[in-house]
Amino acid sequence: MMQWSHVLSDLVLSTAGLVAVWICFEFLSSRVASLWAMFLIPVSSAALFGALRFAGIHDSMKTISEFFQLVATTLGSCGLILGTYALVSSKPVSTRNYLFFAAAGILLFFLIRFQQVDKIRTLLPIAAMLLMIVLGLAAIFTRKASVGYWLLLGIGLSAAAQWSLGNMPSQAMGIDVFHYVLAGSLVCFALAGRSASFTGA
Repeated sequence: MMQWSHVLSDLVLSTAGLVAVWICFEFLSSRVASLWAMFLIPVSSAALFGALRFAGIHDSMKTISEFFQLVATTLGSCGLILGTYALVSSKPVSTRNYLFFAAAGILLFFLIRFQQVDKIRTLLPIAAMLLMIVLGLAAIFTRKASVGYWLLLGIGLSAAAQWSLGNMPSQAMGIDVFHYVLAGSLVCFALAGRSASFTGA
């Protein structure tokens, strides 16, 4: 059965992710932008296939959407950590660090996908967000206040999106609120990157 409200909210989330990717590549170095894209593109893809699922296209859309959700959780979290550090520090990302974080994300993906290490799936995003909070606060106190504020707002919206899933009057409302609020979070992260480009990142 087609669920139009979910289709719309998922499409909004997918579009927000693509806009965020465009902003990152427009204002940041390709290497730093690609770190953020490790998170943004899987989220956008998961939302797109989620919209197709809720539109009743095919049951396989759910499986594909869940695949991209896992990529965002693993590779995306690793990209967020190093990408946030790059925004705040204004230091170029070395090839060694880039490959290490990318390889770590891929390894974590396979551990969850094939070894069923579910604790990683739960703890990794939390660890990434905590590190981003620390880096966001550091940005505020190192003359990169706008970067820090956008990062912290994005993290706050991401947390609010997760909270909404189990705390709305209905499950359907929770899903829609999750999509819309998370879309706002992605845009905030992109604006942090845009702000960093004007402060030397």
